[in-house]
Amino acid sequence: MLSFPKAALVTVGAFIALVVAPAALAEKFGPDLRVEGQSLTTSVALTVRLSPSYSTSKPGVTVTMTKCGAAQVLLVRRLGSLGSGQTFRAQPGKLVWTLASVPAKPAKPTLNLRLAVPKGAKTLCVHTSMYDNYTKQTVNVTNRIPL
Repeated sequence: MLSFPKAALVTVGAFIALVVAPAALAEKFGPDLRVEGQSLTTSVALTVRLSPSYSTSKPGVTVTMTKCGAAQVLLVRRLGSLGSGQTFRAQPGKLVWTLASVPAKPAKPTLNLRLAVPKGAKTLCVHTSMYDNYTKQTVNVTNRIPL
């Protein structure tokens, strides 16, 4: 009968945990949210991009954009088409982009918008919030776009 010293078993167990843990933890992170804004002559360009961190598709996300300053967030138009399972709703002061499922890497769902330039404001402040249905977590990003 073979007998292993306890120290050898602990070392093997720790090694297995180090190999398995990063793979398990990688599946618990939601997509990366990137929001970029640029002032144009007659509007403000806003790009919202999701970068998935997993290799298979997961339950979707809801991305909400609202004002964080005095200026209202008003949509002039949406550029490009929505992907399968995506919806977009625009109300004065609130824009909502919903994805039924987040695709796996390397896909990067992107939403391109043109927003109205607020009168008399020096910056447009946009608060973007993403709720991930898989991790049940919310990510918040605030952008101040100089006009």
